[in-house]
Amino acid sequence: MRHLLEADKKKKKGNKCNVKWFKDHYLSPGVVLSVADAIAIVGKGLDHAYVGEVVCFKEPDSHLMGLVMNIEHYVTRVALLTGGTEMISTQDKVYCTRKGVRTKVGLGTLGRISDPLGECLNEEQFTYHELTLQDVWNLRFAETEARSPSIIEREPVRTPVHTGINAIDVLLPVGAGQRELIIGDLGSGKTSLALTIILHQGYKNNNLYRQWRKIESNHLSYKSRLFIPCVYVVIGGRRAELSRIKLMMKNSNIRNYTAVIFTGADDLAALQYVAPFAGCCVGEWFRDKGYKAIIVYDELLNHAAAYRQMSLLLRRPPGREAYPGDIFYLHAKLLERAAQLNRKLGGGALTAFPLVETKGGDITAYIPTNIISITDGQVFLNQKIGNSGIQPAIDLNLSVSRVGADAQYNIMKFIGKKVKLAYGVYRTVQGVEKLSGSLDSYILFLIHKGKRIIEFFKQELYRSEDLYKQVICLFAIVENYMDGIQPEYTQFYYTLLFKEEMAITFLSRKNANLISFVSNPNTWNVCFMSLYGKDIQKHLKTFLKAYTEAFIDVYNDKIHSYVKAKM
Repeated sequence: MRHLLEADKKKKKGNKCNVKWFKDHYLSPGVVLSVADAIAIVGKGLDHAYVGEVVCFKEPDSHLMGLVMNIEHYVTRVALLTGGTEMISTQDKVYCTRKGVRTKVGLGTLGRISDPLGECLNEEQFTYHELTLQDVWNLRFAETEARSPSIIEREPVRTPVHTGINAIDVLLPVGAGQRELIIGDLGSGKTSLALTIILHQGYKNNNLYRQWRKIESNHLSYKSRLFIPCVYVVIGGRRAELSRIKLMMKNSNIRNYTAVIFTGADDLAALQYVAPFAGCCVGEWFRDKGYKAIIVYDELLNHAAAYRQMSLLLRRPPGREAYPGDIFYLHAKLLERAAQLNRKLGGGALTAFPLVETKGGDITAYIPTNIISITDGQVFLNQKIGNSGIQPAIDLNLSVSRVGADAQYNIMKFIGKKVKLAYGVYRTVQGVEKLSGSLDSYILFLIHKGKRIIEFFKQELYRSEDLYKQVICLFAIVENYMDGIQPEYTQFYYTLLFKEEMAITFLSRKNANLISFVSNPNTWNVCFMSLYGKDIQKHLKTFLKAYTEAFIDVYNDKIHSYVKAKM
């Protein structure tokens, strides 16, 4: 009762006394006892601090910030977020902010390369007025820590996410709200594969960009089912990687729909630790607005290493491979925030592609096994496959998608079943080809069919394919329209099929109806999106039969010389 009476007396004294009482009891500034290795030990204060709170050094509104990690009996251990050890000395004041780590979210993040705290790293690509308008109208601060959606707030993963990677879209389909791990050794192509997925979204996004901006500016709608915002998070990357991302955003127009969160290998461990949560916060803003967003974490092994470094410096007990005991919880908490929301919450989704590096192809290490058990499937990249000339080097034996055909269009689901069957048979009989002697004609037929599928899975760096092209090519393989063509000519068969200039050059003039089909892909797009698998055969059989005959008759004499010239 006495404390309540004293509080009432202080309130009656006016606003100045309230401010003083607030500073004394809630801010309660601490004093730095020691600082080393980006860890500050604070004593004599911070009585009301909580784990995960941001604190300021020297002044209440200082740019020297830290993150409360350990609250012990007599001291508080703080990891530095900004500045450095040399900028802080003993006896410096430490002030609570009553806030967690915050970053900038909103439409203004698109086209920006930011650090986890929201500071723009590519200001040279914007004018002063553009940056000011973005900060005022299109950006706001949000806390990076948030709970993941509950089961009631989610829906089953059913909407396809088209990646443009043939092997993934056919055999390892990804759905909106799924978490698909990309795992492989250093140099196996993980980052290139993830960037290809982001670049492929430009086929939709850049065509809709102007209309979408107009709708948003008029406040007629806050969501577009066709617009797919992307978030790319770099954790502990090289500074050369930052320059490459800037150049790519400038040349490929992915800045229209991509936000980048970057932390370098020389940044503080606490900043690297916060990076994926900041990127997830940006993606969640789009998800909650009804968009089907995509986020790439490149890569979580660096994130685990940064957290291990912090934990050891904080004197936390180490576990397996010196990682702290809560590393599994940390990654599970992060990846569970990727979800497909139900219609009552807008129907938005956040699809996650975490990247993890392995050592010597060992997927049984601690961090890889943790994330494999958390995610809904993995794409395993094998360097041996890449060295054999197959790019992207996806090992289909170790890769899996736990969503499966539920996240495929009907036409792709229909053709994909036949592709899986043909590829499985090829894996069974491919060893027979190495034996000496003549092969049975049927066995040779199965081997050639499997080789055509593998040739179809080969793609150049950053090259992706549209859905209608994938369907036509696969239909030609599984329905045996390419039986008269050698497997090594498969790529040229497809190139000639979809490039009007080459079709005019190499197909005779009497095949003008074929060229008109090639030059009108929009007709195919509408057709494939509206028809079921069995109905589509009527539209494909006549066309592919005529095209294959023209390809063999007209081009058979020139094919050898042309292929040699292209090589």
